[in-house]
Amino acid sequence: MNIPVLLTSLLLLSTSVTAQDARRFQQTIEPHGDTIELQISVGQLQVLASDDDKVHLDVMVEADPESDGWRLFASTPDLSDLELTSKTHKQRLLLELNKQKDIKQQWTLYLPKSQSLTVEMGVGEAEIGGVVDDLRVDLGVGTVRVDAEHSDYSELDLVAGVGDVRVDRAFPGTSSRHMVGEEFSYQGQGDSIVSVKVGVGSVRVEAR
Repeated sequence: MNIPVLLTSLLLLSTSVTAQDARRFQQTIEPHGDTIELQISVGQLQVLASDDDKVHLDVMVEADPESDGWRLFASTPDLSDLELTSKTHKQRLLLELNKQKDIKQQWTLYLPKSQSLTVEMGVGEAEIGGVVDDLRVDLGVGTVRVDAEHSDYSELDLVAGVGDVRVDRAFPGTSSRHMVGEEFSYQGQGDSIVSVKVGVGSVRVEAR
């Protein structure tokens, strides 16, 4: 067997497989009052205030370097058929990628301040600012930071199953610490709700 020829063939195969290992999606949406809902398996999310009444998306996607793609004899996921999909159902606009396995996602989302947002993430980090309306985040493992636009909410409900919760003094709520996790609750006179639940990790809420 000609070993150098075999190794050369394998390297060429690996190069061809990784040719589509990164994608970028940019989109502008008119939400028409619908709640924006994001589904993210693994990655990062940054939410900022929009300068207009539209939702602006910038999503970078890469093959997950923690998967088998880094090994010579393994294939990196081909992202050529990856798509950013949107579905509207019961006043909710669901945004997600059509494939969630073996990828890392980096979302930058610009929202109108009056826009409500729901986020479901598996593993990662979320930094959220500019949201005045209802905010709900459910994260399996990772960190969520919320920069609150004001201190007058109807309710704050923050939970870290395993981890900790840190809240700005502007919210004089009730904190309860158990063996491995922490919860915080606050009720005010405002109209909007902030609910953040992390399975393993931390929650931070700061008032601007």
